[in-house]
Amino acid sequence: MLYAIIDVGSNSIRMTIFRWEDGKVDMLLNKKSMAGLAGYVEKGKLNEAGIKKCSEEIASFVKLAKNVEVDGISIIATASLRNISNLEEVQAALESRCGLRAQVLTGQEEARLDFVGASRYLSVDSGVLIDIGGGSTELVLFEKGSIRHLTSLPIGSLNLYAQYASALFPTEKDRKRMKARIQKELKAIDWLPPTEPVALCGIGGTARGFFKICRELYGVPKCQNELDASYIGQVNKKLKSQDIHEMQSIFRAVPDRVFTILPGMMILHQAAKKFGAQRFLVSKPGLREGYLFDRVLPQVQVSASNVTD
Repeated sequence: MLYAIIDVGSNSIRMTIFRWEDGKVDMLLNKKSMAGLAGYVEKGKLNEAGIKKCSEEIASFVKLAKNVEVDGISIIATASLRNISNLEEVQAALESRCGLRAQVLTGQEEARLDFVGASRYLSVDSGVLIDIGGGSTELVLFEKGSIRHLTSLPIGSLNLYAQYASALFPTEKDRKRMKARIQKELKAIDWLPPTEPVALCGIGGTARGFFKICRELYGVPKCQNELDASYIGQVNKKLKSQDIHEMQSIFRAVPDRVFTILPGMMILHQAAKKFGAQRFLVSKPGLREGYLFDRVLPQVQVSASNVTD
């Protein structure tokens, strides 16, 4: 079976095509478009240009998926659509253009599916999972492979930039305002991890971008997916210094995140401090894999069982 999942985020729209065969899942294709939908939100609504951008990008992915002859397609949306007031207008545009509607996940659902996807691949069974998206940040405290607490915060790399950046690159005053907002949101979390050294596990664009920067600046091997958490503070400090030579190296590593890597790293840095993280791991699998395992494959297996019966 081939199955396509299109993930509509505030910063990017991604499509992954999976193959499920003999109980094994393989990723066949992974494509993204930096649509930046959060930048099209005006007074709580996705404006006309944003609706057009959203439907056009998704339509191109749907066309590609159909050309590959997938057995099914799901469109899932996170903060990009759940936080707008004209969702039905967007859904109507998608249905008209693609013949499909988006399944809009709550923040709690997104956090849980993040964990379902990442936990199958992580090398630790206890820690804190963080998914810094463009419009929200999901956090999951897990112990012995099970979720203890989870939450979704209404801050992300793109909406922080949109709300607080007064210039192309955030000024010191802008960064102070971002930091205050991040600390306010994190302060509301009343659960803390166990007393032993905490592993902070990241998924999403900011986490992957952080590792790309570390490979560029510190020569971290591409195969390595774990670092001492102190690197988070070091990269955050370099971003804030705005030294031209170091900034060139950073932007060479993450050219598609020129404007959002700083606010994303600020969220990651404050979260690492909040939970006392001593090491940081990155997991490529996350929400789309979680949706596949939790929502798609169980239905496929039930259908196969009914046919057999």
